Amino acid sequence: MTEPAWIQIETRRATDFAADGERSGNRLVSEEEHRRAREMKNPSRRAEFLTGRRLIRRMIGARLGLPPEEISLAVMATGQPRLAGPSQIPIHFSISHSMGLVACAVAGIPVGIDVEAFDRISAPRAHARAHYHPSEYTHLTKLSARDQGVVAMELWTLKEAFAKAIGLGLRLGLDATNFTIDLRKRVSADLSGAQADSRDWAFATFSVLEGFACSIAMEAKGRRARIQLNGEAYQGPM
Repeated sequence: MTEPAWIQIETRRATDFAADGERSGNRLVSEEEHRRAREMKNPSRRAEFLTGRRLIRRMIGARLGLPPEEISLAVMATGQPRLAGPSQIPIHFSISHSMGLVACAVAGIPVGIDVEAFDRISAPRAHARAHYHPSEYTHLTKLSARDQGVVAMELWTLKEAFAKAIGLGLRLGLDATNFTIDLRKRVSADLSGAQADSRDWAFATFSVLEGFACSIAMEAKGRRARIQLNGEAYQGPM
């Protein structure tokens, strides 16, 4: 029997690590990351960035049995972080942040995560018409005004999570993927516009804290996914 694919997800408020950053957290951020943070004019954006780097090092370190300060990160051409050193290490990760919330995913398979505030899109129909797949826009127009805002953000996070998982980030257009979310929040996808096989991928979208949409994309290749969300087994649909 094939072992389930494991995925660990943690979410934190950026302010949660403020005191830690003043005491011991600085050793969990490289000199280059400190330099990048100093260049960020927005204090909230800076706190999110530093919190993400500290949290992901702790998660990866715990998984590999290493002190978090020994986890070295590099940056890909897309701007996404990756593990520095030998590429044979069987671990994948992704970081996202929005409006003071940070979400990190660590997994044994390629994974992407995205988190966004539900109220970030002020005009969901117009946004969907301009940026999403035509089928997604058509579905959105049939929903109530309240549901349009929720679903528009769920679609956005699904698209961003998948783009991160395949290493393209913002270079993949939002209309290259076509997602459907049913009433039970089960996700199906047409990824042909991204030249990917939908059968290889699994997705989940759910709410975290108060007012945030969070989605993950996992290249499970038919394996069952076992997800831990903030230390507890995720029981939602996929």
